Amino acid sequence: MPGSGRNSDMTKTEIASEIRQFVVQESNITDDSLLGDDVDLFSDGILDSLMAVSLVSFCEARFGCKLSGQEFSEEDMRTIGSLAALIASRKP
Repeated sequence: MPGSGRNSDMTKTEIASEIRQFVVQESNITDDSLLGDDVDLFSDGILDSLMAVSLVSFCEARFGCKLSGQEFSEEDMRTIGSLAALIASRKP
């Protein structure tokens, strides 16, 4: 399934795990256990505007869903859990 661009068979937990891996890879975090589903990615300084754009691009490509427009906000990206829930809710 990795690289398939589809999220129809993935659970919210699996989606969150892949998002976490991406954030760890692209940030200065060395211990992913510090990056729980409810950690505020913006206030904790993990995401900045450039990283947020990269994360959206990753999610759109990896999970095959569109994350732009009025239905998507910064709040949807505030935590890994909220972003995973949004993606899971948009399963084809």
